[in-house]
Amino acid sequence: MKKVKISSPTSKGCVEVLNLQIRNHKAYLDPKEQKRGFVTLLTPSDYLQYINHDGQVLLARYSEGEFKGMPAGYLISVDMESASSHPFLAQFAMDIYNDGYLHFVIIAQIGVARREVGARSGIGTQLYTYFFEKIIPYTNFDWVITEVSVNNLKSYNFHLKMKFIELERYDDSFGNEMIMLGRKVNVE
Repeated sequence: MKKVKISSPTSKGCVEVLNLQIRNHKAYLDPKEQKRGFVTLLTPSDYLQYINHDGQVLLARYSEGEFKGMPAGYLISVDMESASSHPFLAQFAMDIYNDGYLHFVIIAQIGVARREVGARSGIGTQLYTYFFEKIIPYTNFDWVITEVSVNNLKSYNFHLKMKFIELERYDDSFGNEMIMLGRKVNVE
């Protein structure tokens, strides 16, 4: 497992998150590379800065080795209020709410440096562990919800490993077949 240090990024760190997204975006990858995992949407820099003020962005940096200090992965979470100002997340958040999930946070995206995609480096697991242990206990959320493309089996299986369950399958507004996954939290 690669060792990382996780924190909320600075403004420069938000740009580094966007750079990690770009390197994993399916438009830049050939079909063979996409099988290792991919990003479907890029988060605008100004939106990253906006949600980062509320600590909704996490950045993992390598804490040792040749890449020490460099970005290794990220996690972007948004609550209902933050989702309402995002062109794609607003409808997703409203659909979640209308499905009866009243107190939830969306994992808008979790990703790792391209060199780590599919490598079982443990960076994604460390990001989720940090999120579930250091952030979620101090919230009133009942559910952590995300969506993955049916074509991204690596991400689907990773989320199942992280104790998410399949909630629903649907076509998004772009015609992509998606899977909504959720994890019940803050259960007494």
